[in-house]
Amino acid sequence: MIVTYTEKQIDGIWSRVVPFIERALERGSIWNIEDIYDGLKESTFQLWAWKDDGIEAVLITCLVKDKYCVMLTMAGSKMYEWIKFLPIVENWARQNGCKEMMVHGRKGWSRVLKYPIVRMDELGLYVMEKQL
Repeated sequence: MIVTYTEKQIDGIWSRVVPFIERALERGSIWNIEDIYDGLKESTFQLWAWKDDGIEAVLITCLVKDKYCVMLTMAGSKMYEWIKFLPIVENWARQNGCKEMMVHGRKGWSRVLKYPIVRMDELGLYVMEKQL
């Protein structure tokens, strides 16, 4: 099951999601953990978690100018179980006016997500986009 949390729920869940977010940030990001926390508390970013017995994976998204939904961080275990819930996030983005999903990450995410690589960013990460 995939769950999203409001800015009011962040403090209650924060200690359980920080390890996932930090692991994703270590792979390369322009964000740091404080940026993510502030963005979640200000409702600029959205926190999604896949839960089974406990939290298995975490996704942070950001809506950009009603055009893109950027997946800022993704980390967790049992990836092939939680990745099947991504259409829920994509539908949510579409309902919020986004035309594309975007990810900056390792090349392998393109294969897993089935998002085509469109370029590389300033950090040397692959930029993948999917039309919604």
